[in-house]
Amino acid sequence: MDLSRAFLLAVFCGFHAIALAEPMTVWLTLDDEKIGPALLCEGELSVDGGKLALREWMQEGEDAVNAAGFRITTEHDAKTAEAARLKKAYRTTLPKGILLEIDSHAQTTLRGKTNLGEFEIALDRLRREEAVTMLDDKLRLQRAPAVKRHTGDKAEEEYPSIAVLPDGRTALAFVAWDGTADTVWLQRGDELQPLTEKPGDYLDPRCAVDADGNLRVVWAAGEAGQWDLWAWNQGKTQRLTSNPQNDFWPRLARDPRGRIWVAWQSVAENRHYEVMLAELKPDGLSPALSVSDHAADDWEPALCATPDGRIVVAWDTYRNGSYDVYLRQFKAETGGMLEPLGPPQPVAATARREAHASLAADADNRVWIAWDVGLENWGKHPKGGATLHSWRHADVACFAAGQLQRPAAGLMDALPEAWRTFVEYPHLAVDGKGHIWLLFRLENQVHAFYTPPGLRAQSYGTWHWFATQYDGRRWSTPLLLAQSNGRQDMRPDAACTGDGEPLVAFAADGRTRRFPYVPVDHDVFTVSLAGFGTAARAMQLVAAEDLGRVAPVDPDPELLPLPRTWSVGGKDYRLVIGDTHRHTDISRCTNGRDGSLRDAYRYALNTCGLDWLAVSDHDQDLLKHRNDRIQRPRQDYDWWRSQKYCDLYTIPGRFLAIYGYEHGGGYKDRGGHKNVLLAKRGYPVVEDDAPADLFARLAGTGAVAIPHQLADGGSRTDWTKWSPEYEPVAEIFQMRGSYEYEDCPRVAKIFTAGNSLWDALARDVRIGIVASSDHGQTHQARAAAYVRDVPGGSADLAGCPGFTREGILESLRARRTFGATTATALQVSIDGQPMGVEFTADKAATLEVAVSASVPIRAVAVVRDNRFVYTTEPKTNQARFTFHDMDSRPGQSSYYYVRALIEDDNVAWSSPLWIKRKPAQAGNPRYEPARRRIGRVAGRRRSAVVPAGKGTPLLHRRRVANQRPCAKPGVRGECAPARSFRRRGRSPAAGIMVDPS
Repeated sequence: MDLSRAFLLAVFCGFHAIALAEPMTVWLTLDDEKIGPALLCEGELSVDGGKLALREWMQEGEDAVNAAGFRITTEHDAKTAEAARLKKAYRTTLPKGILLEIDSHAQTTLRGKTNLGEFEIALDRLRREEAVTMLDDKLRLQRAPAVKRHTGDKAEEEYPSIAVLPDGRTALAFVAWDGTADTVWLQRGDELQPLTEKPGDYLDPRCAVDADGNLRVVWAAGEAGQWDLWAWNQGKTQRLTSNPQNDFWPRLARDPRGRIWVAWQSVAENRHYEVMLAELKPDGLSPALSVSDHAADDWEPALCATPDGRIVVAWDTYRNGSYDVYLRQFKAETGGMLEPLGPPQPVAATARREAHASLAADADNRVWIAWDVGLENWGKHPKGGATLHSWRHADVACFAAGQLQRPAAGLMDALPEAWRTFVEYPHLAVDGKGHIWLLFRLENQVHAFYTPPGLRAQSYGTWHWFATQYDGRRWSTPLLLAQSNGRQDMRPDAACTGDGEPLVAFAADGRTRRFPYVPVDHDVFTVSLAGFGTAARAMQLVAAEDLGRVAPVDPDPELLPLPRTWSVGGKDYRLVIGDTHRHTDISRCTNGRDGSLRDAYRYALNTCGLDWLAVSDHDQDLLKHRNDRIQRPRQDYDWWRSQKYCDLYTIPGRFLAIYGYEHGGGYKDRGGHKNVLLAKRGYPVVEDDAPADLFARLAGTGAVAIPHQLADGGSRTDWTKWSPEYEPVAEIFQMRGSYEYEDCPRVAKIFTAGNSLWDALARDVRIGIVASSDHGQTHQARAAAYVRDVPGGSADLAGCPGFTREGILESLRARRTFGATTATALQVSIDGQPMGVEFTADKAATLEVAVSASVPIRAVAVVRDNRFVYTTEPKTNQARFTFHDMDSRPGQSSYYYVRALIEDDNVAWSSPLWIKRKPAQAGNPRYEPARRRIGRVAGRRRSAVVPAGKGTPLLHRRRVANQRPCAKPGVRGECAPARSFRRRGRSPAAGIMVDPS
């Protein structure tokens, strides 16, 4: 064992909870409406004959607690916030308060002396009643389960799983990151040991006890980007899978005969996710069976075994064009063979997003299933401002005798109304007394409700675990699992003691209301729900006619095939569409709107159909110190996690995740925001301020830095600090809008003159073009690149040699890119040179242009030196033409790019090409007079003037000085140079467009 492991072992073994006679936690909250806004509440608390300690809960500003005293100010309202001249004021879903940790006997009295009055209450009353109010309902007290912390502050620990051993000890497995690599740890009672033989990449350990009383642990391990399942059994580790693609998300269940079953998510031969099932034997897995059995992606299985011996698997799938929950049952034969009891059955299959299934079986052989629900068209074109994390509800059903039913009492109806926006990641458990327990993740929204005119404030969120029980007729008042505050997608696990009492394991990261976006330290906790359940009553269930049927989902036209191959200049390329700028809940900015890392990859793979993605969370947030800039141990844990998920969700030959982050900061210090993309893992996040410092740190990494928010006020791009080596492309469009030029289509709301793409090009900044998402946005920005291919390449990306992380970055550096707000294929070349190229020619430029989109193309324009020199209106889904620039002269240098306006307010922009014509020489036959005629095209001759109705350039309604765009840009508002084009019969395009038809 190396020194770092020995140190962790010593720390973990040295940590132990203080023995409590009757530990009790009380959640005390304030009612602002009863007390009044912005009022100070303070006082002291005590217990008779016991110990009391106070813990912070939703503190901010000058709120504080000490050994027995507290000081809390109630929430502001708009009037008090204005009177206090606040720049912003926040409210939260959960009320302010404190946590009381009490060690005393049941007859103890809790006493309080406060400025609101004095009170006393017997702890025994709190044990009997779900909640009690005091002082005219100004204070609310509710008993909560006592939480035990199992880990210290020397590592980042999460992904816990729990089981109970035959001798009554608890087995707790988790992953710990020590600042360098992961280790899977196992704690049995007070004994702690590492299960993995060497540090590395590990995820999701799962525990179960077999028929012989042996503890089995299964986890996912990654090496060199390849993830497989591994297991530990009686001191030995073994590899369970050797799929050439990734295997992960293991889930374990024990059947009545003591056999252990494993379900997991696997990349199948068709490079889509499949749910697999096998028995975990002493020497490895039995032959695996495909559970989901479909060509679409199937995600995150849940698993349980019923008392009558059925093995039940649930998962969510994209087979119907939205995420739906399915279930399938099996019967295990004596030899370990699995017999399907029918095909996969839809449980929740509407147009809404239904995902994250959980399963549990009760003593009556009923199978309980829970899942969370999102909005319709999740991840598609948003309606009403929908984002990847806009709204979540949890739902519960019961599957018995081949029918789906619901509890008679609806879960969401049982929750306080203020909670009903974000209830997610439900987890079911059935205890030994037949109680149906449901854990759910509640987002405590930290919402900016007040800002003075002209100022803007962001809203944030923290997430907490709550537990509720269905006793057969009603859901109990939810119990807060104290200290469970953390990010969105932290998952729990549950087991039962020998007495049938439920135990829950969870991880938390310690974030607070003051800084709801800053993880402090990831730790693992357990909590017993013993004593909180009520006697189970006759189960009341009702018909669930809305479940079990597949509702039709409108097909997404943006997922239709596009022309992907491009042969130009004797070389072959393949179009791959991606996004260089997607944020998750790691980033501070409205962290409740962006989804988790897992959500980002679900979006990319299924709803948006991307070929590649770079998650680019903020450098300051990946390093956890945006607020105080203090260097902390293991502060880059989220960067480790982000890189690990890149490997986990990469599917070679189908989808590539690229390591990335956003280098933020202002115009003055950092020269604007940039997204840093890396092809190789292991480089640190760079937070140096000046661009020169950033580029020096990136030397030798092969990184690409992409400027964005080009003209966005204080974070705009300083083009005087542009680096041709590290900044080959810029983000012309993102969620704020377009930065093409002032008053351009879909122009950004904040736009600083002198910093647009046109301004950069005019400075001879030779930069290509992409578009990408930023925060919240879905389906509205794409970064498209042409990677190197082989002649006659097939539609299968697996045969494309340039479809690698290095190949995508090479295409960005070569500027073979375009940006688009919808699924588009755009090809622009000049004389056999693809877009992005700089070259010298001895003749005028001839542009070959091809555009394809899923909806009609309104107009395609050729831009030369920031002037629109040709526009055509195809009004079809495809357009192809050749444009010959008749205005070009020997010795002249120009740049060209093409912009397409597409239905539904969409735009696509090609990267420019830069061409310099050689000076004229006596007798040079390449000099082209303005009236030369074109040779045969499509079997007939055409003059320089294109016939009406065949691609005629749009006539411009007025001339504009200095060749600026028209005041109202649009299909007919793109203005050519302000001069007459009527001489010698030449078209207003000052060029020739050849229509291939």
